Amino acid sequence: MVKKTLCLVRDKYLSKLFIRYAFGGVGSYLFSLLFTYAFTEWFKINYYVFYVIAATCTTLFNFGVATKFIFRVTDYHRSRFIRFCVLTFTFYLINIYLVKLLVDWLNIHYALSITLVMAFLALTKFLLYDFFVFHNMSRTTGDP
Repeated sequence: MVKKTLCLVRDKYLSKLFIRYAFGGVGSYLFSLLFTYAFTEWFKINYYVFYVIAATCTTLFNFGVATKFIFRVTDYHRSRFIRFCVLTFTFYLINIYLVKLLVDWLNIHYALSITLVMAFLALTKFLLYDFFVFHNMSRTTGDP
């Protein structure tokens, strides 16, 4: 049972699919963090405003990247986009809440808070996006 579980984890999370997802996630993370940091420090406006803007911009970009390069799907764009937006909005609210919680209640710097929250949510997002949004019946374990 344990060996079977470890093999499943290995096949799913060390696959080319997950590695592509991780690279896309790192790109999104860097954009969100650098955009938020630069505008917060330059304009001296609350980090929250620019983090919301950055998260919104990356959502649209991420759908295109996920469709073309990560999950490589070519069908049902409208329904996939709707499911993507619903999940993204849900994670968006969770993300914003957790970042605000870490900054306001635990006094953790906003840049570190963004990093911690994004890392915490990354695996859950991958699983849900893979299963509910970009699942492809012809794709076998991990790689299209």
